[in-house]
Amino acid sequence: MALDEKLVDTFPEYVPAKADASLLNLTVRDMLTMTTGVENALFFGDDPERYVTKDCT
Repeated sequence: MALDEKLVDTFPEYVPAKADASLLNLTVRDMLTMTTGVENALFFGDDPERYVTKDCT
């Protein structure tokens, strides 16, 4: 498995029918660096996005 490999290519059976672009573009690197689904890492700045981004749980 490569760092830039998309998870949906590796685990197609877990892709929901209505998957959004952030899920479809999720890579192994995103998961390992915990930067999934956001343009910039939230813990490195004090942007308003940090306070309105929904938690994945």
